Amino acid sequence: MDIATVLGIVSAFGLVLTAIFMGGGLNIFINVPSLMIVVGGTVGVTLIAYPLKEVLGVLKVVQKALFSKNISIDELIKRFIGFATKTRKEGILALESEIKDVTDDFLKKGVQLSIDGLEPQEIREILNTEVDYVRSRHQLGAEVFTSMGTFAPAMGMIGTLIGLVQMLQSMDDPSTIGPAMAVALLTTFYGSLMANLCCMPIAGKLKTRSKEEMLTKEMAIQLADALKASNHIQVELLDIENMLLGDLEERLVRADGIIIGSPTINQNTLLPVYKLFSVINPIRDKGKPAAVFGSFGWSGEAVTLIREHLKNLKLKVVGEGLGARFFPDNEESDQIIKLAEAFSEALLSDR
Repeated sequence: MDIATVLGIVSAFGLVLTAIFMGGGLNIFINVPSLMIVVGGTVGVTLIAYPLKEVLGVLKVVQKALFSKNISIDELIKRFIGFATKTRKEGILALESEIKDVTDDFLKKGVQLSIDGLEPQEIREILNTEVDYVRSRHQLGAEVFTSMGTFAPAMGMIGTLIGLVQMLQSMDDPSTIGPAMAVALLTTFYGSLMANLCCMPIAGKLKTRSKEEMLTKEMAIQLADALKASNHIQVELLDIENMLLGDLEERLVRADGIIIGSPTINQNTLLPVYKLFSVINPIRDKGKPAAVFGSFGWSGEAVTLIREHLKNLKLKVVGEGLGARFFPDNEESDQIIKLAEAFSEALLSDR
């Protein structure tokens, strides 16, 4: 369980319980008829809305969302680079010894399909089918808990009406007014508590975890594609912000081509990119293949700016550059693959 979930549970329930104890104790907030109406009613209505098998299956999804930990993107990228390097040096079959240590089943399956010799399109279709299944399962889980979050306050309101009716029918007996009023108020309290402290947060957590897992799986699919279509091209990732000019120029001289990625900040690219421009020699590096990509929030000037600079420095820029707002969608992911293929062709044609 991640630290945010733990802190959320402790703070939400802890503060509510603290407030209750400070006001006179927990006993006065326990009412069995109210619990029956809210909890039992919410579960019952949920079973009416969804098949029993799907409701029970959601429990496993919740357990995985709250207690399992997805492989981090940084770790995944490092694995990708290691796999690509080993494939380039020893061939795709050399990965058979590597996948034994892979804990992510989806990633392991993608690499295994590549080793088995399937074509990239076949691998993508198989893995996309599994991604669609996982996505629909997560969406169903979030939908069930969102529905429960909607049903619970409604059942609380029904309990309130029941309590009010009971109270009005026994106005001649003052001793019955208190219990009936307790049912009326506590059912609303239970409904709000169940919706806002349980169901809706779990639905939100499921949606967040689903996005994280889908991003990882999409990257795993692209890895499988890259392994089959790598053409023995070695890729080296550089953090140019933390590199000395001399080291940066040395890497540039050795490279057959460069791909630059930068976000757009204040309608411009980042300062380290200008540092890279300073070590590009129009005579020495003339005609060297180059490509550009970047993310942006409001505008995407960085990609165009970098592309024009590279053209002025006499590099052969492949494509128009690729910009994505925040995170790439499915269409932009396909464009990333096409850009990589075009850059690979340009690189190999110059060898």
